[in-house]
Amino acid sequence: MKILKTLRWASLSGLLALLPQKAFALSASDLPGWGLYKGSSSTPSALIASIVTYVLYFVAAIAIAYLVYGGISYLTSAGNEDKVKAAKNIILTSIIGLAIIAIAISIVYWMAAALQTGSLRLQQ
Repeated sequence: MKILKTLRWASLSGLLALLPQKAFALSASDLPGWGLYKGSSSTPSALIASIVTYVLYFVAAIAIAYLVYGGISYLTSAGNEDKVKAAKNIILTSIIGLAIIAIAISIVYWMAAALQTGSLRLQQ
């Protein structure tokens, strides 16, 4: 059990060490929402869309990590009914969270495009 706890913290530390490398590789033009919508890329709606989208991507990464944790908990439950039930609950809640995040990202893109064009119709 102590080995699993040590392995979990080591892998989490390794993932956190890689985050700054990805962040430094981005420029402002790489943000989603900048240049995705017709018109100027410096509009407030594009800026808000990019900020909210990155926050949602970060939350989605946490939900995926939670899903992996639930899968590992399920695999290491060794048939214990309480651990199996808890692991299934973790997996279910993370999948529901990912679905909600996907819907939220769609709404953010739709609203940003609507603010940009002045119309609530979906663009083709």
